[in-house]
Amino acid sequence: MQYMSPITIVVLDSANYPKYRTKLIELYTLSFTEGEHAQHIPIKEIKVSLDNTVKTGFGFIAMQKSNLVGVVLCLSLKGDLDFPFDKHKDINPIKTIYITDLMVDAHYRGQGVAQELLQYLLKSNQSKHFDAAVIRVWNKNIPAVSLYKKLGFKEIDTIYQTKLKKDTKEPFEMKKIYMHLKL
Repeated sequence: MQYMSPITIVVLDSANYPKYRTKLIELYTLSFTEGEHAQHIPIKEIKVSLDNTVKTGFGFIAMQKSNLVGVVLCLSLKGDLDFPFDKHKDINPIKTIYITDLMVDAHYRGQGVAQELLQYLLKSNQSKHFDAAVIRVWNKNIPAVSLYKKLGFKEIDTIYQTKLKKDTKEPFEMKKIYMHLKL
């Protein structure tokens, strides 16, 4: 499925991040604290996470006219402290892109924005320094799991993370799938 009008993909770096920071915080908040994937994440934690990822990693944003409609953020896999490195000695954490976040505005989901962002990332000059990519996804996020499989990612491991329910702040377990792609 195609989107209504073309999107432009722009490099997200420390130079233009301040311009988009507020919108990225809003997109992150809506992506992870609303709807089916709702969990309690303090706004300060969201800001620190985004700031640190942009400072130490790289990313791309999808723009439709002047609207930010999606983002993909990445680090070296060595930055993912939850990855089971001991079980995957064949994966070089320095030479593997860890896709920390892939978020699309709810109004643009199902229109190919996430796929275009991932394909752009995997063909970008930044990716040429890496030989693989890893992404972690909630097992119940079927559209995302399906997209990653369509793009050639293979399931390699699972972990469980304790999150807090949005309304009650009660803990619950999320099963996360690590998916891997050789570049």
